[in-house]
Order: sequence, then structure tokens, then C-alpha cells
Amino acid sequence: MCELSTVPFAIWTMFPFFLYLYDRPDSKKLLKDRKAIDAKRRKMRSVIVLAGGEAKRFQGSKGLWYDKALTKLNGTTFLEKVVETASEVADDVVVCTNTRERGEKYKKLLESKVFKFNICVDETGLPVKGPIVGLKTGMRCCQGTSVLVIPVDHSFIKTEVLELMFKFGVGWHTVTPLWPNGKIEPLIAYYDKKYAFGVIQAVCMLSKGRIGDVSRGSSKMLFVSVKEFEEVDPNLESFVNINCPDDLKIKPTDMINGDSYGSISIEIEKFDSDLIKLVLDEARAANAENVFRLVSRVNHKFWKANLLKILADKTRNPELYFKSGEEFLFESRQYMQKKIYFHELHALIDADEMFKKAGRLSLDLRNRIDVLFRQLELNKRRR
Repeated sequence: MCELSTVPFAIWTMFPFFLYLYDRPDSKKLLKDRKAIDAKRRKMRSVIVLAGGEAKRFQGSKGLWYDKALTKLNGTTFLEKVVETASEVADDVVVCTNTRERGEKYKKLLESKVFKFNICVDETGLPVKGPIVGLKTGMRCCQGTSVLVIPVDHSFIKTEVLELMFKFGVGWHTVTPLWPNGKIEPLIAYYDKKYAFGVIQAVCMLSKGRIGDVSRGSSKMLFVSVKEFEEVDPNLESFVNINCPDDLKIKPTDMINGDSYGSISIEIEKFDSDLIKLVLDEARAANAENVFRLVSRVNHKFWKANLLKILADKTRNPELYFKSGEEFLFESRQYMQKKIYFHELHALIDADEMFKKAGRLSLDLRNRIDVLFRQLELNKRRR
């Protein structure tokens, strides 16, 4: 065993050996290759294809369930067309579905092609349902840091549109197409995985199933006007969502009317996933004093409102419901000013729910919600 005084000398005598290893041509090449691999990994593009829905509106009257992803259009299934398009712009394509049986069918269909793809089965045991489960699963499975998500029923989507979405994504946490009437396309979106994955996990912990809430919970959001895509997709066919056969007759350009024609950016307080998770744990444990202390450090209206809501659900305190409603109301005004009416609507719906639990209903708020439903042409049962 070496004495302490001899250790520095022992290390020094090994220095020529380490220098030899580093100076070897193959070692330099390995180091250079490693740096190149790391750089490529940081810039890798992934596309997540959501193919786990039940497609209730697509079903016929015979009572037998039919997988919309396997519907053929011009001799090609929706799934094949979307994965082929995605593989032209991405290094990594992940198809997310809700059962292993469907995954096996999709794999068998796609493995005869030259597409680059992986099949992932949605996570189980989450307190949420819907597309956000596929998004969370896909984020966990994909390799890239620049990520696009698209539904399997957008079979008209063009590679040029996906390419533009990746370019718009530089420097932003989320990017979402925006229609002039204030409606957004939350199922065709870009995410910077480094920032967005924590938001997605936290939104799932809130037991919220709205995929649009990932955008509401982010810090740097870009809403790109659909008119930015007209040069590469004049009829905006990329945004046709085939929920039922009649949707094939829809002309997206009919939705151009509205009072917002440009792209809109929003930057708010940076999302601190560790702080949010800490407050969530304290709120679920009904530690009111700790929650108030921690919430005071949160300036992001969406998160502040939801954290107060969780504590209110635990304590059944009407004042906490009212405070939560006020924060949602502040959030809605932010989106109203920016003409992001889709997010304004959902913030108002959340505010209305809180005020109702607090026993303080607002007729003006309800009227505004009804106006936005009509303006955005949304079905209240599918909000």
C-alpha cells in the first residue's frame, strides 16, 4: 500500500502512458467520432405518430369496430402514408398505439417497407386517457430531441409542412399551427424534448387529459399561422383530420376567416419541473402551509391555478377554489390579448369549474365560453 506522500509521484509516473494513449491516432479518431455522435444525437429529429385512438366517430352502424389506421385511401393505409411521410424528414419515427395486438398488426404491415420506425405500446396506470398518453409514451421511446407529433388520420400531411415545423421549432419549447379564428392544432405540434417532457409528465400528474394543456404549461410557445404553410400546401390539406368519411370532403381553406393572421409568440416564467412536482406532492398530502410557501414562488398562471386546485380538492376549501379560478381567469386574459382563443376557452372552462365549486358563478364568464365555442366551431362534448 502506497504512503500518502508517494501517491502524487505514482500518478506523475503514469502520465507518459496516458499521454501515449491520448496521442494514438485511433484514440483521437474515437474521441472525434464520439463528439460527432453526441452532436448528432442532440440534433436528431423524431416524429411520434399517434395511432391508439378508438375512432368512435369513424365507426359504421354495423356494430363492428374498425381500425381507422388501417383504412385505405388510394390503395395505401393511413398508417403507411403517415409513417412514409414522417420518415422522409425524421431520423426516428415512433408509432404509439394502445394495445400490443394493434402494435403487432402495425409492425407486420410496416416491416415489409423501407420505413424507419418503432412501435411503442402506451403506458398503463396513468391517471389520464387520450392522446396525451401516446405523447408521453412516444417522448419516452423516441431518440431525438426535436420532436413532432402527428395523428395517424392526417394522411394528407406533406413532408414540406413537417420540414417547416422543425425549422419553426428552433429556439421554442412548443410550436403549434394557428388558424385565424384563434383555433390551434394541438395534435400537429413541435416539442423540444429537453423542456417539454417535464411539462408532459406534470400535466399527466394533474390528471388532465387535454393535450393542449402541454402548450398552456410551457414557457416559450410559438403559434404559427397556417398561412405560413400555404406556399408548400396551397389547400392546407395537411390539416385535414379524418374523423369520419365525410371529412374527406372538407376544404381547410374555408377556415381561413378570422381576425388573427400572423404568427404569435408567448414567453413566460421558465417551467421548473422539480418545483412543480414538489408542490404537487405537498398538495396531495394536504400540507397547506408548505403549498402556500412553495406556490408563492410560482408565477406561471396555469401551474399556480392547478396547484391551488389540487389543494382545494384535498381540503374542500371554497376560498382556495376561488383563488384557483382567479388564476385561471388571469391566464385566459393573456390568451385573449394574443388572440389564442382556443387556450382562452379552456382556461375559462377551468375557471368556471373552480368558481362553481366556490359557489360564485359568473354569467358573463359563461356567455364568453358560449361565444368561443361558436367561434371555434367546437362541440361542447368534445372540448
